[in-house]
Amino acid sequence: MIAVSSGRWRLLAGHLVLPWIQIIFLIDAVGRGLDYSYPPGTSTLTLATVEQAAPIQWWGIAILVGALCVVTGQLITIPTVSIVGEVILGALLTGLGGSLFLAVMDRLWWEGFRTGLTLMCVGATHFALAYAITKSNRMWRWSDAPASR
Repeated sequence: MIAVSSGRWRLLAGHLVLPWIQIIFLIDAVGRGLDYSYPPGTSTLTLATVEQAAPIQWWGIAILVGALCVVTGQLITIPTVSIVGEVILGALLTGLGGSLFLAVMDRLWWEGFRTGLTLMCVGATHFALAYAITKSNRMWRWSDAPASR
């Protein structure tokens, strides 16, 4: 259950988890960005339609730029920079996930749909984080998390 308390989004009876959700998804984005940036001899035949639109390294660099924007916005406390980074990550991951999801639609029983669906959900979460920062009109920082006090 989500409850709004004193201008912060709180989940599960008052535990501030939004920063932790953001950190977990940023770790995923950095890992994916590094994985795409240094592919071990990737054949374009194994890539989905959207991934084939540009060299795979470009996708990795774009994901890393989005993650860097979020971290920079957190460190210098400029919400707009974090919002831009979250929107970049949301757009990239939702687009890549949607492409992967559509690539398996013609297979029997949608074999392998989990990866695309997961990426679309992760991308949607980045959009939700951008929205949360925008609506609060202030930057909640990772240091606001209870464990860091």
